[in-house]
Amino acid sequence: MLKTYVTFTTDLFETEIPKDNFINPNGFGEDGANWLANELKCSGFVIGEITQEDWGWIFSATINRRKFWVGIGLTTDKDKRWLCFCESTILKIFKRFQSSNNANLTRLCVEIDSILNKTKDIREIKWFTEREYNLTK
Repeated sequence: MLKTYVTFTTDLFETEIPKDNFINPNGFGEDGANWLANELKCSGFVIGEITQEDWGWIFSATINRRKFWVGIGLTTDKDKRWLCFCESTILKIFKRFQSSNNANLTRLCVEIDSILNKTKDIREIKWFTEREYNLTK
């Protein structure tokens, strides 16, 4: 099973002062989403509009005509732990697209891992499957 959920800690992104545009007061991650989207764009991904959800921020990342959702949000403000996840926009029922989709999803996750690991102030990077992550909550 592909590990598409990653947690990490950092002080790089705002975690204390909510902006007026936040859906909820803990909707942090806009600056993190902008940063990650820009990094992925520099790596050849086509990036869609960054939008807010009630838990954080999301944008699309497309490579080889395959589109994925990338979400990022603060999990706890106490230790500044962030969650980033990648999901396919293709339903699993379309089996004929699944293998090339998985290869591109792997490429996206590898690129995110590289971005996180090369960034000086990001630490405690840990990858999970969706199921593993949900069991840790």
